[in-house]
Amino acid sequence: MPVVDQTPPGGTFRRHAALFGYALMVVIASRLLLYGIGYLGLNLFPSYTERPAYDTSIQSGQSFERMRLPEKLSDTRMLHFSDLYKFDVYSYADIAENGYHQYKLDEPHPPANWVFFPLYPMMVKGLSYILPWWSIHTIGVLLSNLLLVVALYFVQLIALARGLVREEAGQLLVMIAVYPASLYFSLMYTESMFFCLSAATVYLALTKRYFWALLAAGLSTVTRVPGVANLLLAGGMLLIDLVMQRKWRFRWSDAKYMLYIGLSLLPLLSYFLYMQQLTGSFLAPVHEQDNWGRAEAIPFQGYLHYFREPYFILGGGGWDNGVITFVMATFALGIFAAYAIKHIRTLVRDYRELLFFAYGFMLIAIPFSSSPTLLTSIVRYMMVSIPLYFYLHDLTKRHGMVRQFALALMIMLNVVITVCFINNYFFVV
Repeated sequence: MPVVDQTPPGGTFRRHAALFGYALMVVIASRLLLYGIGYLGLNLFPSYTERPAYDTSIQSGQSFERMRLPEKLSDTRMLHFSDLYKFDVYSYADIAENGYHQYKLDEPHPPANWVFFPLYPMMVKGLSYILPWWSIHTIGVLLSNLLLVVALYFVQLIALARGLVREEAGQLLVMIAVYPASLYFSLMYTESMFFCLSAATVYLALTKRYFWALLAAGLSTVTRVPGVANLLLAGGMLLIDLVMQRKWRFRWSDAKYMLYIGLSLLPLLSYFLYMQQLTGSFLAPVHEQDNWGRAEAIPFQGYLHYFREPYFILGGGGWDNGVITFVMATFALGIFAAYAIKHIRTLVRDYRELLFFAYGFMLIAIPFSSSPTLLTSIVRYMMVSIPLYFYLHDLTKRHGMVRQFALALMIMLNVVITVCFINNYFFVV
């Protein structure tokens, strides 16, 4: 995995300002488009949880029923922050305002919010002291969008370090922006924070700044469960670097790296120790998954189960759209398979590339370990796999029609998920 210095004439500041500015423009443009999609969806299509109103008319002696739509522009409803306040947002807002539920794991209790990791709601709570005139939810939405800008800035740095040119780095950002669940990057969810910490981990490990890479990875472990993949990436890059430089010879100066690794484990260890004190169980966030309808499964067991028993909507109330998830899962797995076939020699010879591949695939595989039969939330979970976008770019850069089809597929599903989210369909979670 070569690291390329692409500092342009004019200095480092101009380079980073340009990258950050482009990331900001992509976020603003893509969020405006999502707002437009949501506005049209809100005023054209019915809500999943409300009965629509119909008007009856008689034409040529026949009675027709038509769903009532706003006739004047002033009759349409604009989107508000409240339209983004649903699903897991309630749990993150509750943690930020009231902390974690104080049940014991071994006593009967409703689904507890221990499964939602603490870093994101802690940051929202901290910002609420600085911005007391804004609601917790408003602060969460603004924080997520700011973190998305920073994440896209780091993605560009990764692209340049891997030898791509600025235009190609920009194309990666477009792929991320049109991903079917990209709306969640702008909600009071952990997606933007995790994506930002993941991108920072990859770039800092790639440029051998291991203290900061492990720090970002450690923080990601208290953002979402797959943060362990970031730890493995940063630690693996460090180990490969030491082995290649030292040829297995340990030096006392290397002891600092053990300290770095130890420090990176502290965030998750601290959270689990707090859970031990609060609930009586060190691994309460893991065990509590069962109470939320999740179940441990062999990776991809639910995906293979879909071949045997395909479905359109399942999940006791419409929480899982099998078609959309299956299509995107096949799309992502196909990208990794095609990249492995195309670059098998590079993956075998370059341990860093092999680790990067394994890291990306792990972020795809972990979501498929939460249910043996359902595919709920898989589309959203997969979008934080950074290698997915790099591999899609690599496979399609000389095949314009293939890239256009891939982008069209993602845009189509992005529109569907955005419209359905605004209209309270459950399967978009």
